[in-house]
Formats: sequence, structure tokens, C-alpha cells
Amino acid sequence: MSDARQAPWRNANGSDTAPEPEARPIDAVDEGLEEVPAAARQVRALISRLDPLSHYKSFENIAFLLSAIGQLDYPRRPAVDVLWRRNQIDDERRSLAKRYVRALEAWVAGQPLYEAQLEDPDAGPVMDQVYDALGPADEVRRWLASCLAKTLKEYCYMPWDFIAAADDTSFVRAVYRTILGRDPSPDDLQLRLEQLAAGATREDLFAQVLTAREHQAQHLQTLAAQFR
Repeated sequence: MSDARQAPWRNANGSDTAPEPEARPIDAVDEGLEEVPAAARQVRALISRLDPLSHYKSFENIAFLLSAIGQLDYPRRPAVDVLWRRNQIDDERRSLAKRYVRALEAWVAGQPLYEAQLEDPDAGPVMDQVYDALGPADEVRRWLASCLAKTLKEYCYMPWDFIAAADDTSFVRAVYRTILGRDPSPDDLQLRLEQLAAGATREDLFAQVLTAREHQAQHLQTLAAQFR
């Protein structure tokens, strides 16, 4: 492996901490690549520096990166203007970026275009753009497309987007472990599942546990200990 690929995955936030689970498969592909063209290394470096989605030319940059991955070439510089929208991402831009993520993940997984479009009809035009730009898949292009999808997720996915993938039982257990530091009792678990089944939202349940007396008492004891 060349020195150019020995640096750990650079998350979109530039953290130097150990890579999270989602990044490890990308690193594993990187480690397994026998040879990476110089242009592909340049594209990878550019992906790691992708501007936040508040940049007014973000989607032009994404289109440029898709073309660069598909061609395995670095023909020109992307947009470098720095007009910001107060670092805010509106729902429309966030939703569009998520479509790019889903399209990239479908292409990386080898899913035929027509199947990907049937599963996600709202992303149809984006699916067409991504599949057309990336072309035939190989290990280098899959690696770069995975890097781009991972980086876009850092900007467009909110905590609830990740939580949505969990089933209700796993969600309730995770809430109790995170906030109260314990698993729910069988009665607690049954009660929370019944609340969700009756129409309570996960946000409601999270707020209830967060403001529970048990949680407040834990913090009150910690606060009081500072004055003893």
C-alpha cells in the first residue's frame, strides 16, 4: 500500500478519533486495493474536503465528484466560492442530499437501476444521474462512491435518521441505557411499546425518559456532590 493511502479515514468533521463502525468497511476496501491511480487519490482527497451543504454550489460539487469518480480522472477544479447560508441546511437541500446518499449506496451495492428506482421513486432523477455518471462498477469506483456517500451523510443525516432504522424494542432499550444507565424493566418495556403502538412518537418517549424523576435525581446527586 502506498503512503498516500496510509492516513486514517478523515470524517467530514475532521476528527482525529478512531473511525466509527460505518467507516471501517470503507477502510477495509482501501486496505484491500492493490493499486489506486493517482487521479483516484486526488478525488478521494477532494471528497474529504467537500463543502458543507450550506455552500451555494454544493450540488455542483457533488455532480463534479460523480463525474470524477466515473471517469477516474480529475479534469478541472470544482467550485471554490465561499458564499455561505449561515451554515444552515434547509429541509429541501437535506432531502436532496439524502437522495444522493441512497443512490450512491444502491450503486455501490450493485443494485440494478430499475430496482433502485422502484424502491425509491422519489429519488428517480438522482438515481439516473448517479448511475449514468458512475458507469460500470469496479473496486476503486465503489471505494470512492462509498467515501462520498459517507461524507454526505455527515452533513445531511440527523440523529433521528439513524435512530429510525432501529425497531421499537431496540429503541426503547437504547433510550433507557443512554439516559438512565440501565435496561428497562419488563414492565417498563411493555409500557413503552404499548405507548408507541398507540401512536406516541419516539420523540415523545425520548422526552418523557429524559425528564423522568429518576434521571433528574441522578443529576441532582451529582450536582450536590460538588458542594459536599
